[in-house]
Amino acid sequence: MANISARLQHSAAAELRRQDQLLFRKLRAEVAQAGCMKPAPLVIGVHMLVTFCVYFGAYVVLLGDPAWGLRLTMLLAIAFASVQAGYIAHEVGHLSFSRFVALSRFLGHVFLTLVSGYGHSIYKEKHNAHHAHTNEGGHDPDVSGGGLFTFYREAAASKRGIARWFTAHQRILVWFMYGVIPFAAKRDSVVRYATGGRGTTRTGQLMLLAHFALWLIVPTMTLGPVDALVNFFLAGWLMGPYLGCVILLNHIGTLHLPKDHGMSRLRQALLTTRNFGTGRLCDYLTGGTNHHLEHHLFPTVPISRLGEARLITRRFCQLHDLPYHETTWFAGQRETLAYLSELSRYARQHRFC
Repeated sequence: MANISARLQHSAAAELRRQDQLLFRKLRAEVAQAGCMKPAPLVIGVHMLVTFCVYFGAYVVLLGDPAWGLRLTMLLAIAFASVQAGYIAHEVGHLSFSRFVALSRFLGHVFLTLVSGYGHSIYKEKHNAHHAHTNEGGHDPDVSGGGLFTFYREAAASKRGIARWFTAHQRILVWFMYGVIPFAAKRDSVVRYATGGRGTTRTGQLMLLAHFALWLIVPTMTLGPVDALVNFFLAGWLMGPYLGCVILLNHIGTLHLPKDHGMSRLRQALLTTRNFGTGRLCDYLTGGTNHHLEHHLFPTVPISRLGEARLITRRFCQLHDLPYHETTWFAGQRETLAYLSELSRYARQHRFC
């Protein structure tokens, strides 16, 4: 009887996957027919120009050794522009600006490796794994629980020492520690590119050298080593809270999956991704990650067309009785923080040290 039951369950799961695949093809055809998947070089090009002007304009002002009020304002502007440049690198990496891979890789290095010191090839490697294994414990690098924080229960139970302490207090600490992420990315990039590791190119190496020259060598010559290091640290750390306000909402607190879950791509995206907020301003501030469900289903859709793809997808899901998680930014923050608090309590209750 157990074997018969298992075969029936396997057959039902296979049929559900087949139906999901048919639905996904139909949905994709609707989104493509609406023109959402076309590259948007003009819109993204304007975004590039504005971001570059803000970043390098503020950088030039910093070299003039302004008073602390203006200095902090310029550092905030650079942190904001750096995150925006990351959004651009994300778009060009998905070929939303151009279908020419070589051009897209070069622009990715300009807007990520040069601007933030995060090797674009390293980012793409992790990001591709995230898309392929969304919310799969141990396989999705964005929620793998390999660092100080924990994003699913099994990882919380396995933490030891300082990592368990961080997990137990992560609801508060995560906002401060997000500022460390840019520096961890720089460290990983230096190690990978200096040793000629996987994905290393001469372009990436030169862009990374240019980043450190811009932030350490030139400012040291004009401002002195102390001010140069202070600016370097603050410009990186101030990116953290901005990133945390956006990135945490996409998947944290949604369904966590084992590697062998057997779900279709459509159902996995619908059950592991949260949409939040609408409007052009929200699209700009979040780099389109407020339409994250549609991004996972249709990665090549540019930010400027994700809103239209969202309307089509929401209507399609309602018509076919499919799950669709959509909320406001504030409600999404409450959901995320409540989930992190739950994991913190779990970590405190399971002490292994």
